[in-house]
Amino acid sequence: MTWLSAIASALAVLQALAEYLRDRKTIDDATAAAILKGLREADDAINRAKSARDLVRADMARDPDSILRDDDGFKRRDG
Repeated sequence: MTWLSAIASALAVLQALAEYLRDRKTIDDATAAAILKGLREADDAINRAKSARDLVRADMARDPDSILRDDDGFKRRDG
């Protein structure tokens, strides 16, 4: 094995390592982006639910008897 082939082999190994690390970084970045997107969607859903809850609480505070008067079709028929 000549010194030129040894250098070529070492460069090939370094190139393979660099490609592996680049691919690994790309995969890690894509994974992080997917996780971030999921967390943002979950946070948006939680904020929408909190807003809806606050609206219901405000309606109940404004007119607490309306809950008993409203017939939404899901109440049990007594009698």
